Amino acid sequence: LSGPRRFIWEADDFSLLQSIMELFHGDVNVPVSIHNALKKICEYFSVEQALISEYQLKQELACITYSYTESESPQLVQTVLVQPLDMVKGYDDLFNEHGIFCTNDLEIVNGKCPYVYNSLKYSGIKSMVNIAFTEKEKFLGFLSVNDFKSARVWTDNELHLLKAITSFLHHVIINYNR
Repeated sequence: LSGPRRFIWEADDFSLLQSIMELFHGDVNVPVSIHNALKKICEYFSVEQALISEYQLKQELACITYSYTESESPQLVQTVLVQPLDMVKGYDDLFNEHGIFCTNDLEIVNGKCPYVYNSLKYSGIKSMVNIAFTEKEKFLGFLSVNDFKSARVWTDNELHLLKAITSFLHHVIINYNR
């Protein structure tokens, strides 16, 4: 994500954002709506997985709290993985000043966070983009979008769209957890 620039979103970009926001109108089941939002992200970007990882700082845990993986019968999956925060220490250092970490070279992760590298390596991910959740400059987790088929290069417009979606979902999660 480069410096200040105007980004021109296509009508489809706005449609995606709007369709995700509409999932949360009215009296809804928030976990199901988050799952459906992750599914829409996968479909829009033609990737196989989207997940949300939250850091529970008081309990010193890192949790994958919501996940959607394309399969023949995708199901709502909540709290897939819980691990001590020190096992993912260093992962937040991979994010740039805009709160983004994207790569199609997982070796980059190995030097900073070997535990995460090993799980990514064995999962078969070819490329990924992670957008951070932060509050008062504290790293609280991220949205991860993973491509298992190709070593994709993400455009600035795609990253801006994912940042907008991440910001919205972060606020949904904060309000839901209150």
